[in-house]
Amino acid sequence: MKNFPFGDLLKKAWKLTIRNVSLWWLGLLACGGSLMLQYDISDFQQMMADFSNGSLANSLSASMNQEGSFWIAMVAIILLLSLLFVLISLIARAGLIMGIGLLFEGGGYKFWQLVKVGLKKLPQLILLELVLLLVNVAVIAAPLYLYMSNSGNAVFLAILIIAAVLLVIYNLFVGLFKHFSYCFIVLENYKFWKAIKSGMKLLVNNFVITFVSKLIHVGLWLAIGFATILALVILMLPFVLSGMVSLLIVGKVGVIIIGILAAIVAFVAVLAIRGSSNTYLQSFATGVYIKLSK
Repeated sequence: MKNFPFGDLLKKAWKLTIRNVSLWWLGLLACGGSLMLQYDISDFQQMMADFSNGSLANSLSASMNQEGSFWIAMVAIILLLSLLFVLISLIARAGLIMGIGLLFEGGGYKFWQLVKVGLKKLPQLILLELVLLLVNVAVIAAPLYLYMSNSGNAVFLAILIIAAVLLVIYNLFVGLFKHFSYCFIVLENYKFWKAIKSGMKLLVNNFVITFVSKLIHVGLWLAIGFATILALVILMLPFVLSGMVSLLIVGKVGVIIIGILAAIVAFVAVLAIRGSSNTYLQSFATGVYIKLSK
């Protein structure tokens, strides 16, 4: 633990990120599915509360009775788009890990070769995600089954609390080793089941180092988020001042034009920050894996 080179890995990840701007595209696309795959325990608790008082069922029933075809179509479109974002993010993440792995070992890469690697590894990554997701589905299904079977409120509440605790513990545990499993699939060409077992084994054998690396990861993520907000505020100040001047000289048309320019600049800046920051965080996490797996 004392000799593990966290500082060196952070510096190397920074240099790698700055010198390989093309990886930012993969870093940006890899963010696309994270929101779809992220589990929020508060959403689950709210859903269970809606089930318990019947409001969710009533609202769905009312909506379906009024405009059933429209809502079915909307849900189908949202699900398809979500699935597309998830698949793209998995492809991008695999390509990003491969590029980072090659650079850490002193090699090089070609962008479209990384995309091909992502496509090749996609089936194993999908299977990995499905297996890890099954536990969440099983835990959520238990209180739903009790609700549908008209079990007593006390039993339902007890199972609900247990399910919520289990989900938090399980997802925290998965969050500690899942990147290792990704790296085993991409860099070592493991099948999904072997990658899951190897990822858990690597975590168990190096729990303290992995835990500290995750704390560093979270700290960096929070710092980047704060820095992003601060950078956007500073970036928008000239546009705000220009808009005020334009309002006095040109009128509303000038304000609209400046507002559009400001929106474009802010959008591009956010994309660049998201892509570069995710590349940096993934580089650090992959560097930890490479050091531990040697």
